[in-house]
Amino acid sequence: MIDPALRSEALALAEAIAPEVFDSALYLLDRAELTRPWPNDCLAYCGPTDKFSCDYLAAKNKWHGHGVLIAVDFTRFAEDHPENRRWAFLNLFLHELAHGVPAPPPRAETDDAEIAALLTRLESERYERAAAQAEKTMNETDSDHGFRFLRTVIHLWYRALTSGFFGHLDAIMGPMYGIASMARYVEALGDEPRRMFAETFGHIQATKPPAAFSALWTNELSRAKRSKQC
Repeated sequence: MIDPALRSEALALAEAIAPEVFDSALYLLDRAELTRPWPNDCLAYCGPTDKFSCDYLAAKNKWHGHGVLIAVDFTRFAEDHPENRRWAFLNLFLHELAHGVPAPPPRAETDDAEIAALLTRLESERYERAAAQAEKTMNETDSDHGFRFLRTVIHLWYRALTSGFFGHLDAIMGPMYGIASMARYVEALGDEPRRMFAETFGHIQATKPPAAFSALWTNELSRAKRSKQC
């Protein structure tokens, strides 16, 4: 099970840097707390709440309505991170939180077809297959770890810094996802995270990013495609 202190710190961090997710609800659960099937190689995921999380939370009297669910295989995580566990966990949490903002519209439940689609996607995004994930990321501008996600990660990272958590961008999203240098993207985004500190992520994503940021992404895509052709 997720360490209670880590769970509390992660949720407090989310409330400080992305309060809009609490307009509905944000849940952080261990895979052991869910009855849904779980791919063996999946460490964590983020998505809308569904009937599995609803049933569990309702039974524990912790259901506050539909919202965003972040689930972590904490047993595996703890085995992979015997040291610096707090730092590593919060970096992982920030990555998953970036998938959850802006918060998705609430829905009553997830049907079997949606669950099957989710599991298929998780299977295709294996944490151990960095090269395959990198290829997917660099060739899909709107993939789960694409252009908009990268921008969101930088904003969350910046806000976390101001809240006292000094996360590492390469630990949140870096070479594993085909990004050669996160520092270059931070530089290209300029002062946007500071200027838009008080804005919702819905507003941020609806706003055109700096031209330098878009150009850097486009150049990386082109380079990845050329490398693949060679």
